[in-house]
Amino acid sequence: MWRDVIKGLEAPPAGQDQVAPLTAFVDFNLLIRHLTGDPPDMARRATALIREVDEMLLADLILAEIIYVLESFYQVARHEVARLAGAVLAFPSIRTIDPALPLRAIEV
Repeated sequence: MWRDVIKGLEAPPAGQDQVAPLTAFVDFNLLIRHLTGDPPDMARRATALIREVDEMLLADLILAEIIYVLESFYQVARHEVARLAGAVLAFPSIRTIDPALPLRAIEV
């Protein structure tokens, strides 16, 4: 799985004019600021960036970290955390390695 991701990040072989696609990894802080609105200035910038970027790769570990922080630090109810996590996965720009896996984890 990761080989496919890394392959997409590699430079094209010498002599080829085609540019390899580049996927940005989603940072935990970007999503937690967007979801919580805390602090407001950073939240506005995070939301603007999410809207601008064409494609971002969300690692399973980052999603798990977001869920943990929403439940523990922000004390968001579990059903609301599940809704927010599902909303993150529904962003048009978000990609995951295995789309079914995080959806199933949220469902459980």
